[in-house]
Amino acid sequence: MLPKRGTIRLPFKKWNSTVAINYNISNADLRLSAEQSSLNASLKKSIKANVTLQNVLKDRNKSKILTLEPLVSEHKLGLSSERHLTRLSALLHAQEYITILVEITLQSKLDEDYGQKIFTQNILTHMEFSSFIQGLLNSSDLANKLTQVAPPGTHGAEMIFNLYKIYLGAIGPGPLSPLQLHDLNQLIHFFIKSSQLRKAQMVLDKILDSYQNQLPCDVTSAVHYLQLRCGALPRSWPVNTETGIKFRSPKSRKSHVSSNYKAFDKSFVQEFLHQLNNPANHWSHRSSTTLESAVIYSLGFMGQVSMIEDLILKKWGISLDTTTKIQSTKATVGPTSEILISILTSLARNNQMASALQLIDLFITKYPEVELNKMFWRRLFQHSTGLWNPKKDPRGQLSSGCWEVMQQWHETRGRQLHIDIILLEERYVVLRMTNNYKEAIKVFPQCLSQLYEKNDLTAKEIGLVQKYAKLILKNLAASGNYHNALQFIKEWSPNNELEISFRSYFDEHRERYLNRNKKKLEASQQKQKAFDDEEEDGMLLGRLW
Repeated sequence: MLPKRGTIRLPFKKWNSTVAINYNISNADLRLSAEQSSLNASLKKSIKANVTLQNVLKDRNKSKILTLEPLVSEHKLGLSSERHLTRLSALLHAQEYITILVEITLQSKLDEDYGQKIFTQNILTHMEFSSFIQGLLNSSDLANKLTQVAPPGTHGAEMIFNLYKIYLGAIGPGPLSPLQLHDLNQLIHFFIKSSQLRKAQMVLDKILDSYQNQLPCDVTSAVHYLQLRCGALPRSWPVNTETGIKFRSPKSRKSHVSSNYKAFDKSFVQEFLHQLNNPANHWSHRSSTTLESAVIYSLGFMGQVSMIEDLILKKWGISLDTTTKIQSTKATVGPTSEILISILTSLARNNQMASALQLIDLFITKYPEVELNKMFWRRLFQHSTGLWNPKKDPRGQLSSGCWEVMQQWHETRGRQLHIDIILLEERYVVLRMTNNYKEAIKVFPQCLSQLYEKNDLTAKEIGLVQKYAKLILKNLAASGNYHNALQFIKEWSPNNELEISFRSYFDEHRERYLNRNKKKLEASQQKQKAFDDEEEDGMLLGRLW
């Protein structure tokens, strides 16, 4: 088991060299260590907070020369221990990634061959350039920072794409090193997150060209290929016109959906799946949760439900067909939440939600240690809401059933049902449409009660409580249940301000209820009076005759 962070040396036998790479458990981390950064803490103070192209233009000739102890990797790469830091190197040690981006962007505009000079003129080393890309793309609030420094009318992603072109000029033609392959995959990941799929495709093309139009034996590259060429990107799936399924709620989903998203390579997935299942193939030893999920998403996008079911049967020994003979499987533990989400999403896209829920039940039964995280439950409710048909399910039993399963799963494991705003928003949609205030009341002791332990509630949390409370109070007022409404307000008002608001809301609807009943009573009395008058007139006329 690797520690969470450290330094490893990867021997590349073909080159008879060793490169030291800082890493963490979730992703290769090529940023400079904290010790090296602290040596230049004073440098940060001299760097302007607001970085613009104009500022860099004024200061581009200024440089700070510092001498530091060399990195281990620099020794191994044969770099001089007396190496002086250039301006960009100094900025890198200060972790001023946006400043470096602006500087490189400006220099590339002034000199078309600037990219080629980065390594030849020792402006940055290979490791430093990779550290810069890693640090930049992992910067917090990167989209906003890019917007602030990008030229007017230019998308922030354009600056990153320009950086990609500069990087190509720096590394030149020829095969990619493992470090360069990692850098390009980082750029692909950024463009996918930014919904710039065309740019991501272009970077992927570069990778494939470098490997003679073959997919490198690299998990991240394979995942990106499946996402960009085989449909394994569910957030970009267009709405299924046959089922009308949306894969995010309208309020939580961003504008990632595009009708142009297609699977360009429909033959690759089946062949690749065969390689993953072949013990003699090198891919069988490189399989991962993310890679398996991407394969399932691809099959779901292409409508290959039978292949998904076959994959589940062979790997985990689970089938909806009770007559199927279960063979021994290689899996000793159940799937992760990530894989279960991919199964759920893929089957939901093909209008197989009932089958998906049955499979989830079978997984939980056979593998009770399966960990279902918050994201799994969120996706479950998003899909159940997207598939809900008020005509076929007027009482919202699908959503209620999902809630019961979630509650039972937590209870059997002695866990608290943690609040999730997005999930509860999805649940509220069905409760409101079905006017099911009784189920809404249950949400307070089961989940929303956690909010009352907090001193300050966020605007979203207050808004959620108000939605549920108003649904309940409106129905209690309509039923004339005055006592239960007051008890609910007293027990479940997070603060005095909301208690006054809830009481006012209830009184308003109770007044409407009383006025409505009064009008109904008056109308009924008038109708009865008219009927009695008519009867009396009839009796008088009868006597006259």
